[in-house]
Amino acid sequence: MNSLTNPLQSFLPVTQDYHQGIAVQYVNARDLHSFLESKRDFSNWIKERIKQYEFKKGKDYHLLTKKVEQVSGAKTLKEYKITLSMAKELAMVERNKQGKLARQYFIQCEEALSQISPSTTEELRKQWLIERQATKTAYQRMCEALYKHRQRQGKITNPCHYSNEANLINRIVLDMSPVKWKQANNITDDKDLRSHFNAEQLSKVEYLENANGFLLDDNQPFDVRKAKLKAMLNNRFIGA
Repeated sequence: MNSLTNPLQSFLPVTQDYHQGIAVQYVNARDLHSFLESKRDFSNWIKERIKQYEFKKGKDYHLLTKKVEQVSGAKTLKEYKITLSMAKELAMVERNKQGKLARQYFIQCEEALSQISPSTTEELRKQWLIERQATKTAYQRMCEALYKHRQRQGKITNPCHYSNEANLINRIVLDMSPVKWKQANNITDDKDLRSHFNAEQLSKVEYLENANGFLLDDNQPFDVRKAKLKAMLNNRFIGA
């Protein structure tokens, strides 16, 4: 999207998310409502449009919540992250000059993304699937190492112990908590977090899970493994 030059970018910023290696573009419905100069209340406008044109939650839009500080106290707003396909239709049915401008802009955004050739897109998709499968294999190995590590200590391994290790890896790769990363990227679905990772992030996950397995085999405690894994990631991917 950085290569796209259009004055509407400042009014209708388009964000990009990844689902299984494929880019999906979104726009904030409140921004669109404002740009369309609709006289109607935003909440009523978007709810009626969703019902009238049968837009589907999770497919055409995602619902977000945002706290806004006011003099009277904090207020929670509902925000709608909508696909460009939905945004184009909303712009079209508004039947005014602003709607026409917005629709043309969204078409331009889609064209900019489509300049990536189908073969390149398919290769990206294949690469993502390869990396995703590799992380699943590495995760299984790490879980086996964790089980044996705790068994040697006479401890029982519960599901939460496996999820703690996965969370450790995710935090190191993202350099923040998964919750904050999802919020920063406007991810609201309940799908596996790693389905939103790109191929590079998945490659880092695979590397760290394999490394963590070796450290568990060496009976390294959690804090030591955490520090070592951070240093190893830096040496392998950043310091290269």
